[in-house]
Amino acid sequence: MSGIGAGVSAVASIGSLWSGISAADKADRRAKEQLDFAKTQFNTENERYKKREEERLEANKAVAESAKLYDVNPMTRK
Repeated sequence: MSGIGAGVSAVASIGSLWSGISAADKADRRAKEQLDFAKTQFNTENERYKKREEERLEANKAVAESAKLYDVNPMTRK
């Protein structure tokens, strides 16, 4: 009987090992999906930042040009 018990135990161990490998594989795939999502999100946010930064620089340039035309002396203003 001990031979049968050992065989059942070995089969159960192999099944448990297979289950663990399968779970690890699923976890690995999920981690890769999350990494891909994070990369996509980072690139999207980076593009938004660059666009906003360009808008900010253009606005600063417009304000600077406008300020050049402003005469500080109230006596010479038109």
